[in-house]
Amino acid sequence: MNNASPLERRLRSEITGEVLFDRFSRGRYATDASFYQIMPAGVVVPRTMDEALRALAIGRDAGSKVTPRGGGTSQCGQTVNDGLVIDFSKYLNRIVSLDLDNRSCIVEPGIVLDDLNRQLKKHGLWFPVDVSTASRATIGGMAGNNSCGGRSLRYGTMRDNTLSIQAALADGMRMRFGDVPRDLASVDAPDEGLALFRDMLALGEREAAEIADKFPKVQRRVGGYNLDALTPRNAPNNMAHLLVGSEGTLAFTTQVELKLWPVIRNKALGVCHFGSFYEAMDATQHLVKLKPIAIELVDRTMIGLGRDIAMFVPVIEAAVRGDPEALLLVEFAEEDQADNLQRLKQLSELMADLGFSWNNAQGKSGGVVEIIDPALQAAIADFRAAGLNVMMSMKEAGKPVSFVEDCAVPLPHLADYTARLNEVFARHGTSGTMYAHASEGCLHVRPVLNLKLEKDVKAMRAIAEEAFSMVREYKGSHSGEHGDGIVRSEFHAAMFGSRIVADFKEVKARFDPGNTLNPGKIVDAPAMDDRTLFRYPPDYRIGELKTVLDWSGYSGAGGGFQGAVEMCNNNGTCRKLEGGVMCPSYRATRDETHVTRGRANTLRLAISGQLGPDALTSDEMMESLKLCVSCKACRRECPVGVDMAKMKIEVLAARAERYGLSLRDRLVGYLPRYAGFAARAAPLANLRNSSALLRRLFEKFTGISAKRALPAFRSDVFRPQREAVGQLGGREVVLFADTFNRIYERENLDAALRVLVAGGYRVHIPSPAQGGRPPCCGRTFLSAGLVDEARAELDRLVATYAPYAARGVPIIGLEPSCLLTLRDELLSLRTDVSARAVSAHALLFEEFLAREAKAGRLNLPLGPLQVTALVHGHCHQKSFDAFKPVAEVLRLVPELKVETIESSCCGMAGAFGYGAETYEASIQMAEASLLPAVRRADSKTLVVADGTSCRHQIADGAQRNALHVAQVLAMSLDRAPSFETSPSCKEPAHG
Repeated sequence: MNNASPLERRLRSEITGEVLFDRFSRGRYATDASFYQIMPAGVVVPRTMDEALRALAIGRDAGSKVTPRGGGTSQCGQTVNDGLVIDFSKYLNRIVSLDLDNRSCIVEPGIVLDDLNRQLKKHGLWFPVDVSTASRATIGGMAGNNSCGGRSLRYGTMRDNTLSIQAALADGMRMRFGDVPRDLASVDAPDEGLALFRDMLALGEREAAEIADKFPKVQRRVGGYNLDALTPRNAPNNMAHLLVGSEGTLAFTTQVELKLWPVIRNKALGVCHFGSFYEAMDATQHLVKLKPIAIELVDRTMIGLGRDIAMFVPVIEAAVRGDPEALLLVEFAEEDQADNLQRLKQLSELMADLGFSWNNAQGKSGGVVEIIDPALQAAIADFRAAGLNVMMSMKEAGKPVSFVEDCAVPLPHLADYTARLNEVFARHGTSGTMYAHASEGCLHVRPVLNLKLEKDVKAMRAIAEEAFSMVREYKGSHSGEHGDGIVRSEFHAAMFGSRIVADFKEVKARFDPGNTLNPGKIVDAPAMDDRTLFRYPPDYRIGELKTVLDWSGYSGAGGGFQGAVEMCNNNGTCRKLEGGVMCPSYRATRDETHVTRGRANTLRLAISGQLGPDALTSDEMMESLKLCVSCKACRRECPVGVDMAKMKIEVLAARAERYGLSLRDRLVGYLPRYAGFAARAAPLANLRNSSALLRRLFEKFTGISAKRALPAFRSDVFRPQREAVGQLGGREVVLFADTFNRIYERENLDAALRVLVAGGYRVHIPSPAQGGRPPCCGRTFLSAGLVDEARAELDRLVATYAPYAARGVPIIGLEPSCLLTLRDELLSLRTDVSARAVSAHALLFEEFLAREAKAGRLNLPLGPLQVTALVHGHCHQKSFDAFKPVAEVLRLVPELKVETIESSCCGMAGAFGYGAETYEASIQMAEASLLPAVRRADSKTLVVADGTSCRHQIADGAQRNALHVAQVLAMSLDRAPSFETSPSCKEPAHG
């Protein structure tokens, strides 16, 4: 604090929220989803709106720029600046009031769209400006950008659905911006506010003809200030519409009043296939005549990239026929489903009338795949909504870049515009991706460029100028959805003319004469190609890095580690609050430090030297990674595949090499090597759990929380006396007896053996090829950054199991984190034939049984269980798409009712939940959904969880014993009247 600026000192003395002026925190707020990076002077995360306004006043008094920020997902650089950034998203996110009769609500600007709609759904209402970033976009940010969403054809833009805005001017004066008569009679506002309104209405009247002449006549026109809201033609004038789209440059929004709509109850979707992209674009003007609520484009590039992303493969297989050049997703949503089905029929007829047939040659090949199933409709919508991130999943140094990406042109010109745009790209040595809102003539178009190269930056400039010239020729808008920011603001003179630009400046000066609020956007903007403002400026360099894992799928230093880190495009999918697993630490904290995006930004800044020397191994870096539970959800759910769990291993390894290990790291990491000795002295090893004094001492010296009981060692560990049991001649399998189940919960392995033998399998439990203790996956060593030790463990395991894998024998494991290490980290440490074979044949217990059942090979004599099984999925199961088989296998049990818990990470996450400094976060994660669901279950319900950590968290937090699926199946075997234990199991196969 001795070096703190006067601004920082005053903020800390007057603000109870978070005041962040360190380099790491400022770095996390230096970027949005654009290609710009501007380091702010500081960040404030206010707890109340009064604090937010206090921070504004303090910043203004200090002469600082002040930029309001929501989700930080802007495409054009709207939320980056070198002054004070105020983050509304963490605390200022309430619904203030809800008027069901008038279908309206008032919200704070930090509320996320999906969160708002979840709360409105029970009332049969929703806010329909459904942007693709709905899981993290805040209403304040959407108002700032004048967001549109995929269904604006019916519902309009953010402007059309904003009734009023409560806001403060830069000088602190608070006002309501809403409908006003032109004479301002009966308007409740201070004198200064009335004078402001009077001046704005006068400007609108004075410039009405110029506005009518120069403003594009397309719905998707979000560039500049909405001066048309001020003209006499639009009386009574809604002054809020001037603030909508102003990008935080005019006033500081405190509340937004929104127009609500009835929820969509019925939908039908037609997936129109085209063998020619041009024909798809040309057809759009005809398809809109059927009055769909949306027509969304998916191009060949997006389909191809989606086929390489595991979470999207099933939806593409279900909805895409053949290898089309383009798809148009045509959505109908009338109240009566019969109407929707009739329009779907008319869609097929219209496609035929336009000359399209599945049997035609490429140009006119195509047809309609009809999608009625709501679940598949939702999956297709998710794929389209992920379009930006899917496009950004290219691993090459060049990426699709946003700068001409949401130009809007009238539909009759859409085909010619896109064809000419592709010619522009080709002239500059590149190609582009196209997707999104075809029904509005607003496509998301991104040429592939490497903005680290000067030649590509020059190409970007040239493409922008040529593209915007074409847009003007077609009387369209160069900004059709994502606003102006830094990217497009400098082009306003060419788009609107110098007189309108002078009007924009007049508005800005009248609202904000001190130029405090987010300057440099809309008016007086820097050049869009000023590389000093780029995320990758001219002096961006990364020296050679020593890495311990294989990153060869990416480019750059560290064998590709640089490219993997730079994959993060800041679009913020990791900030979603529900659905899937990612990101449990953000859901618990709502802190940019503890989200995948924040960590990736910190890593990028660290390896490029922007956070000072040795930043990669610093305490600040570890603080950023402290709450990362290595759930691997980002590996699957981040559409660009940022694998933070794997990146964390690199940081832990670098720190271990530099600083050595803590006592806790040694206790956790080396567990597989001392667990056998501890089991032989189980009473002594477990003494800590029964003594409050020992717990406190243990916490002091090891950092393991005194509030946790450690898993209890036992003397009767799983120790097979034979290397194979079960029917001779039965189909062979290997059972991987992991350390956790072997040492702590042998009942699970006993149950799995019973089930496999009952199914007629010959089960191998081979001893290590080199002798000694049983094979281990090395998971605990990886969690401590001891990669060489993990490799040694995996070498032993591969040597043991490779002969079986070579002849196609499945390797079955019970503990997800252990078994799935063989499908993940093993291949980052070894890529030889034996390792690949072991990885390819590694299956979780349920995956194997589900596969056998589907193939008709599973013959288990299961008896009825007349209870409910409440199932929690392990994070790694979900990451590797291995959770669905759990429910499939449980449903094989007669009369068992299976319910899954919609949960993120349980919060225990190996050793994470045992840490004194992470205990509270662990409990927060569990309390988000898992523990409340378990507590609601009645005493007869079977709680099922395959993960060792998950079962311990459930026992600690809900006082319920959770079962592995193997135990549930063994219970079912016991209920089968004709079942007798196999002779090979009656023998002492283990003891």
